[in-house]
Amino acid sequence: MITKMKRILGIFLMLSVFITVWCGPISAASGITYSDVPEGYWGYETIMAMTEAGIFKGTREPVNGVGEFSPEKKMTRAEFVTAAVRAMYPTQAKNIKNDTRTWWTGYYFFAMEKGILKYHELDSGKLDQTITREEMAMIMVRCVEKNGEKLTQRIKTTKIPDYAKIGDYYKSYVLDCFSYGLLCGVDELGTFLPSESLNRASAATVLCRLVDKDMRQKVDFSEETTGGNNNDSPSGSGNSGTTTPGWTPGNPNMGGSLFPTLPGQSGQGILPWEMWGAKQPWQYTWIEFLALSSAHKEAFIASFWSIEAFNNWMKNAQGGQNNNKLPWEVLGAKQPSQYTWAEFEALSGAHKEAFIASFGSTAAFNNWKEKAQEAENAKKLPWEIAGAKQPPQYTWTEFEALSAAHKEAFIATFGGGDAFNVWMKKAQEMQGNDKYPWEIEGAKKPSQYTWAEFEDLPESLREAFIAAFGSADAFNTWKTNAQGAQNNQYPWEIAGAKQPSQYTWAEYMALPGEHQMAFQNSFGSTEAFDAWMTKAQGGGNTGKLPWELPGAKQPSQYTYAEYMALPGEQQLAFQNSFGSTEEFNAWLYKVQGGENAGKLPWELPGAKQPAQYTYAEFLALPGEQQLAFQSSFGSVEAFDAWLQKAQNGGTDAGKLPWELPGAKQPAQYTYAEFNALTGEQQMAFQSSFGSPEAFDVWLQKAQSGGTTGGGYPWEAPGAKQPSQYTYAEFLALPGELQMAFQSSFGSVEAFDAWLQRVNP
Repeated sequence: MITKMKRILGIFLMLSVFITVWCGPISAASGITYSDVPEGYWGYETIMAMTEAGIFKGTREPVNGVGEFSPEKKMTRAEFVTAAVRAMYPTQAKNIKNDTRTWWTGYYFFAMEKGILKYHELDSGKLDQTITREEMAMIMVRCVEKNGEKLTQRIKTTKIPDYAKIGDYYKSYVLDCFSYGLLCGVDELGTFLPSESLNRASAATVLCRLVDKDMRQKVDFSEETTGGNNNDSPSGSGNSGTTTPGWTPGNPNMGGSLFPTLPGQSGQGILPWEMWGAKQPWQYTWIEFLALSSAHKEAFIASFWSIEAFNNWMKNAQGGQNNNKLPWEVLGAKQPSQYTWAEFEALSGAHKEAFIASFGSTAAFNNWKEKAQEAENAKKLPWEIAGAKQPPQYTWTEFEALSAAHKEAFIATFGGGDAFNVWMKKAQEMQGNDKYPWEIEGAKKPSQYTWAEFEDLPESLREAFIAAFGSADAFNTWKTNAQGAQNNQYPWEIAGAKQPSQYTWAEYMALPGEHQMAFQNSFGSTEAFDAWMTKAQGGGNTGKLPWELPGAKQPSQYTYAEYMALPGEQQLAFQNSFGSTEEFNAWLYKVQGGENAGKLPWELPGAKQPAQYTYAEFLALPGEQQLAFQSSFGSVEAFDAWLQKAQNGGTDAGKLPWELPGAKQPAQYTYAEFNALTGEQQMAFQSSFGSPEAFDVWLQKAQSGGTTGGGYPWEAPGAKQPSQYTYAEFLALPGELQMAFQSSFGSVEAFDAWLQRVNP
């Protein structure tokens, strides 16, 4: 017995790389005995060998070297799948990362990628249930075949007395399991008990037979029906049960499935690769994939355990069959102009670049993009899909994950501001701890963190913190700035850091305003900085307007959105490029929608009228439209009557912010608080001072940060003067201060000279 145990131990010590990951160091198992596995127990030999190997350990911490093994404890589907993956792929298994859903998710997906499981097998929502013997047989056969073993003959079905009770899907696997000598039944007749499960003691037998052929049973391929010559327990006493790896992980019950319901899972037909004996997705050629219907293509992609796995398959399939052709270059393939936005988004980074280039110009790609995104946006809202979760059932996290447009539609479903506010309060109270610290409403964002605050984060949060920046470059830029701030150094003063002359223009523009000033000074002279800037901006194109660059889209080809995205000074140059106000207005009329251009929302044909608006819809209007909205009622009384109704008749309905009990009065407001008011509230705010002169006195004081002398920021004692401002600091000023800033130079020529210097 000792000799056999040493031989088995030798086999499993070869798996020591993954043993330490699975159950802890091997030495932890040495010298342990189990109170519930005495030396005479039928599974003693294999249990102890696997304990010595470190693959199993007890279910209770040992006291003075004596623990408990719980040999009759059942094994779940998740545990068996995990054991199979780790036994078959020890090196790769240690790199499998599980997400926050369950401890076994990564192994489950990995098993599907390797072909140990198929897409429709072992519902992911039920992996905490015990695995049946027929399910176990399926996985065992897949593992053996992955090792390159092939059957030359099968046993007869008459060798298994209860063969008819085996599910049709599993009959072939059970026959193969018997034929490989992995199983031989629970008694001398060869009875299989397909719906029963295995216990921990029987796990020793099944796993040993998987990795050690010498442990397998001798197979009788004759037509006699004498049954098995042994059974599936090590000592031949017969025992049904399941196999369980020796760990005791927490495996939370995850309701539902990780996958969407697809054809073939709810009586809608079987997917091509789910048919008995069919070619599996990773065996498809690229042409075979392209021949699938759209629905089948979606299911095909979903069958891979991750988008990276699908992309790897796609790369190999395209390279192997189509000589590295791009997807749309394959004979009969869909062309770029026919793609949906979702199909474009699913492309790899390199394919996206080639896709854009295929249009011949940025303008042509942008035209396609605009149409594709419009088509995408025309789809149903998330909660309009049959069977989808409705807005009142959403969590706060799910609401925040919606796009801006979807958020507006979401709020509108509640019919009024109060109903949404009631839901919002409840949802925020119930959100618990499912948010990262920077995701909580009002919390400091990652870009605002100090380096010390980042280092104080637990390791489990650092990866998510880095990911929040969207790219490694964005995080590294923040990191450099944060470390510099901590050491009272500029980024380029940190040991080993990139020097100013090595910066790109984008890296310079990403610096805070005060860093940009120091950056310029680091060159020693204006001439040296200008030389670097000319080089960084691209030489001969320095200072050119967007439409002046070679091959660029001309102003007449711009959309209204592209025009609005231009900085203020470029918008002025844009208008002037048309040669006359009439030509610019003709373009503006065209891009804003022709005869409906400039109309208010309720003036459009068939539109909802102001009296039908909800309070939330009113608040969503821009300030100038809110004023026009009020005027449309004909009188203040009529508007107030609507407002009372829309606000559900609250006692404070219609009151201005400073009219509420105990509220801050206008004279105490900061300039930022004034700017945050709606248009009509700003009008009422000004009127509350009694005269324009009194309001102007407050405005001067508020704009200068509360100093009693009033004045503009550059008029405060010791303040930076306009000529010392950076362009970024100028743009950060409110609109009315930008006007005063320009006037402070005394002439248009002096201001233009400063502008040329800071923004060539």
